[in-house]
Amino acid sequence: GSPQAAVGARLWGRNVGLVAPVGQSFADEMLCGLEMSGVDTRGVARLAGYVTPRNQIRYQAERMIWTPAEGWDKWEQLNAELLPLPDQYRNASLLHVITEGGGGAEATMVAKYRAEKGEDQLLVSIEPVIHQVSEGLVEALRPQTSRADLVSPDWDAALAISRLPPALPLTLAGSAVHPEL
Repeated sequence: GSPQAAVGARLWGRNVGLVAPVGQSFADEMLCGLEMSGVDTRGVARLAGYVTPRNQIRYQAERMIWTPAEGWDKWEQLNAELLPLPDQYRNASLLHVITEGGGGAEATMVAKYRAEKGEDQLLVSIEPVIHQVSEGLVEALRPQTSRADLVSPDWDAALAISRLPPALPLTLAGSAVHPEL
C-alpha cells in the first residue's frame, strides 16, 4: 500500500511525502518507521468520524487470505474524501497515487495538481488496488489510468486483469540496479 510505495520511492530520491487518509484514532507510532526512513508524513490526514480500516492477513499454502476487521463500514466514504496537500509537497515532480475502487477522489486530486503545475511538469504513477477484479471496475478505472504516466497494479490484480491462466509458470527477475530482486 501507500507506506510501501513511499519507502520504495525514498530509495530513489531524498524528498518523499505521503498523503493518506486515516481514522481519528490512528496512532502516531504507526508513522515512526516511515519517518525514520526519511518519508515526510505531514500529508497523513486524520479524519474525524472514521476508524482506519484493518485486515487480518493469514497465509494458507501459497494463498494470502484477508479477513476484514473494523473500519470497513465507512470505506467508500473514506475513499471519497479529498485530502489536503501540504504546501511543502506542491513542488513535487512525481505523484504516486494508490486508488481503491473506481478512484474518483484520486482522479480529482491528480487533475487539480496537474493543472497547478502544468500538464508536462508532473509525472503521475497510479497503483490501482483491486480486491475483486471485474470488467466494470476495470472500465471505471480507465479514465484515471489513461491519464497516468505509469500504472502499477498490485500482483493479484495484475494477474486477474491479464487473464493469464493461474498455472502458467512466470519467471521474475531483478534489474541491473537491483539484481537480487
